[in-house]
Order: sequence, then structure tokens, then C-alpha cells
Amino acid sequence: MAAQLIQQESTGRNPITFHWLSSAATGKVVEEWLPAVFLDRLPLHQRSVVEAAAVLRTVTKGSLSYILRRSNLLGGLPEDWFRQLLSYSSFVRRRDDGSQDYRLHGLVRSAFLAHLQRHEPERLRELHGFAGDYFKSAGNFLEEAYHRFASSDDRLVDEWHDQLQRALDLCQLEHSARLLDAATTPDHAERVRKWSPLVHAHTLRFSAFMHYIRNESAQAQQLLFPALSLYEKLGDTRGQADTLRTLGNVAYLCDEYAQAEKFLRSSLRLYQRLNEQLGQAWTLRAWGDAANLRGNHAQAESLLEDALWRHQELGNKHGEADTLRSLGNAVRMRGDHARAETLLQSALALHKQLNDEYGEAWTLRSLGNMARLRGAYRRAEELLEKSLTLHRKLQNRHGEADTLRYLGNVTYRSRDYERAQGFLRRALAIHEELQDRLGRAETLSSLGNVVRRMGDYVGAEQQLLSALSLYQDLGNHGGRAWTLRSLAGVAHARGDHTRAEEHLKAAMALFTQRDDRLGQAWTLTSLGDLAHARGEFEQADQLLCRALQLHQEVQDGHGQARTLASLGVVAHEQGDAIRASNLLDAANALEER
Repeated sequence: MAAQLIQQESTGRNPITFHWLSSAATGKVVEEWLPAVFLDRLPLHQRSVVEAAAVLRTVTKGSLSYILRRSNLLGGLPEDWFRQLLSYSSFVRRRDDGSQDYRLHGLVRSAFLAHLQRHEPERLRELHGFAGDYFKSAGNFLEEAYHRFASSDDRLVDEWHDQLQRALDLCQLEHSARLLDAATTPDHAERVRKWSPLVHAHTLRFSAFMHYIRNESAQAQQLLFPALSLYEKLGDTRGQADTLRTLGNVAYLCDEYAQAEKFLRSSLRLYQRLNEQLGQAWTLRAWGDAANLRGNHAQAESLLEDALWRHQELGNKHGEADTLRSLGNAVRMRGDHARAETLLQSALALHKQLNDEYGEAWTLRSLGNMARLRGAYRRAEELLEKSLTLHRKLQNRHGEADTLRYLGNVTYRSRDYERAQGFLRRALAIHEELQDRLGRAETLSSLGNVVRRMGDYVGAEQQLLSALSLYQDLGNHGGRAWTLRSLAGVAHARGDHTRAEEHLKAAMALFTQRDDRLGQAWTLTSLGDLAHARGEFEQADQLLCRALQLHQEVQDGHGQARTLASLGVVAHEQGDAIRASNLLDAANALEER
């Protein structure tokens, strides 16, 4: 291929342009052929300009002039040197808005950088250093960091680390990705890895955290263990503590509770050894969130109260707001809806005070979910619509998808199945686009419930089995339990009572293992309904009464109404008309609330 290109160039047929070259040749061919044929034919001053331009990700006259001036090359250039540079077909406008920002075609730029790295590595580092100085004077931290890392300059490592950690703590994913790219961009990632094991460890951990936020636990773990090993070799206790905290979060996502607690305890001990109060506060919050997901709501509340106190003592308002939201969610699961509402409203007010629209969006979703579980569907939908608007404004696709799913669940509960299906299919499309397997599983499970209510039992079973398979792959036992309960509903509707009971018993075992009282309550309700369908009215009454007690303990308004209605039907079958009427009236009163 290279020989053909050289022959074509030498004969003058079909003159080669950079645009043509980038589409016709790749990789080593370009790296070996382009500098030899093109650069060597340029006058020295033009060659120096092109090499300097290749260092820049965005080429402007100001940035390139600075580099050339520092290289003592600007004085000998003609007045129209920049126009001459842009006449090469490899330079294109970065945007179509008439801006004066240009870029060198990616493939061509890679060839130039590879050529310089191979033949003039010191000059390449010098050019990156000049570029870093320019972007420092321009106040562009992202580009300065990129060039500092490219020139093996460690002056920004600590600030870069702290900015990236802060951006991830605030879930500013786009900004986090740009900061991470400064050290991991392909044109110098390998050099950074060899130059600074510390920066490499940071990039592994931060990349893993990005995977964790996207619910990609396997990918996160593959990066976290090498990061932990590097921090241990470097004797970096803070890095070890941060990595262990993230490993704890990931383990909880996989329902590996004992392992998660082990990681978080180890992380907390290291933060305590360092007297690092902020790390302790974030670890306690992570532990509290995880305990709440497991169903250990009393432990969650205790851990989160401790985390909240620490954030308040440190004056960390963002941490305070996030922990108030977590505490509100935990208190709601303990059944204290009044206090949960107060905590969530306090979190919402603080997020607004901080102009933290991301935190505001998630808190609105928590308030909407609480209203949904109380059976206040109109209020829930209002809050979730506000959350959805903010997530879309922030271009937070994960938040948008999750909130659409919650809206689907709300409209499902209010029996508006067509709208529910619309919300859920939109959520599913986004989760698939993001390759978010947990989001897909949760949405498929909800969609299966909606389709079942619409009478499509075959379609419902397909959706639910797909969800169950994803949950099993993810090791998510809570998701498996809820999906098994939904599959029991499909089997019950088809009249297959034996299979329905098998699914419900499997679900109950998982809910009991997780100490998930809400799941146990709904499974008992379903078992009561199944006993009723078999004509076992006494057994049905006992199961439903146990279910009602659990629904009341967790203050699940919809669950109470649903179970009271089932008890009313059973009482009617038993010939107790007065009790049946009272139970059904109580159910209606809760539904209308």
C-alpha cells in the first residue's frame, strides 16, 4: 500500500490530498509514508508550523502563534502564514458556525505525533510544554492538563485529581469525561502510563467509577483491582481508601453484601488513619445507601445520620444535600413518611440554594417515588415530570431514562396502561442506547407487568424472562425476586397455579434473604390471591392478613389498599358481608387519597 501511494504521488496522477489519504490509508501506512513524502518536501519554516499545529487539539492563530514564538520561529514567517497553513486539506473547521477554531484531521494528526515521538521526542515534549503554558495563561484547565500530561509534567496532577473527584461526587459526567480524557487520550495514554504510575492508578479508578455510575459493575471491577494494586505498591493510602470505597459501592450493586461491607469497613479504617473526615463522610453515606438497598433500614439510618453530621461539621453543603436525600429515602422505607418528606424537602431546598440542578432532579424523583408508594399518583406524576424536565435540560440520559421508568410505574399504578407502555418503551430505548443492562432489566420487568395487565400474557412472559436473565447475569437478587413475583402473576392469569406458587416461593426466599419487607409483603399478597383462586379461603385470609401487617409497617399505601381489597373479596366468598363491605370501603378510601 505504501509503495502504491508513493508511486501515485511521484507520477502526479490523481494528486493526493489529506482528505483522500485519511479515507484511503490507515495506521502504520500513514505514519510511515506521510511524514517521509509530505514533511520532507516542505520548506523548513512550513514544516515547523505543521508540526506545532499537530500538537494542538484545537488550532487557533493565537495558540499556534504563542508556540511558534516560544520556539523562536514566528519572526521568520510570512504575514499570511496562517492562511497558508489552512490551505492544506487536512485542516478543517471544528464547528460550522463561522468560528476561527480549526483542527487537524485525526488520522493525519496521529501520524505527525507518532513521527515526532519516534524521531524528535524532546521536541514533542517541548511543544506540548509551550502549549500548556499558553492554555494556563488562557485559563483553560482542561487543555493545560492535557498538554502537561503529554509532556510528562506533574504540576497539575493533584489539582486534576481533585477536580475530577469533585465532578464525579457531583455526578457531572460530561465534565468528568473531559477531565479523564486529558490523561487517557490515545495519543499519549501509553506514555502517561509509563511516566506516572500514580496518574495511571487514578485513571483506572476514575474510569471504573464512570462504569459504576452506568451500572456496569463487571467493567468497573476489572479496573478497580489493578488500581488498588498500584496504590498499594506506591504506598498511597488515600488512593487505596478511595478505591476500596468504590469497590464497596460496586459490590452492593452486584448484591455481594458481605464483600461490600468488607470493602467499606477497610476504606473507613484507612480514612480514619489519615484523619480524612470528608472521605469518612462519603464512605458512611455509601454504606448507608447500600444498607438501605439491602433492606437494613435501621442500620442505614444510623450510618446516614453519622454521615450527615460529618458533612455539616465540614461545611460540605453538597454532601449534606446528597445525604439528606439518602436519609429521606431510608426513613421512608422505615415507614416514617412525615419525616422522610421533611428530609427530602430540606435536600431539595439545599440543592436549589447551591444551584445544583442535578441533585434537584434526583431529589424530585425521590419525592415522586415516595408519593407513588403512598398511592398519591397525581402528585407523583407532577414531581416526576419536573425531574424529567431537569434531567433533559442537563442532558443526563441516565436520569431521563430512570425518570421515564418511574413515570411508567406511576401511570401503571393509576391503570393508564397505554401511557405507561409509552413511558417505558422510551426509557428502554435510552437504556439500550447507553448499554445500561441494569436499567434495561428494570424497565423490561416494569414493561412485562404493563403488558400483562393489557392481556398479552405471551408478550409479558417474554419481557419478564428477558429481565430475569439480565438480573441473573448481573447477580442482582432483588431484581430477580421482583421479576419472579411478576412471572407468578402471568402464570396465575393463565391458570397455572402450580407454576405461580413455585415462582412466588422462590421470590419469597430471595426477599427473606435480603430482609426486604416490602417485597415480602407483596409476595404474601400474591400468595393470598393464589390461595383464594384455589378456593382455600381460610389460608388466603391468613396470608393476606400477614401481608397487610407488613404493608402497614412500611406504610405502603397502594399495598394496603390492594391487600384490603383482596381481603374484602375473600370475606365476601366466606359469606361475611359486613366485614367484606368494611374492608372494601377502607381499600377505596386509600386508593382515592
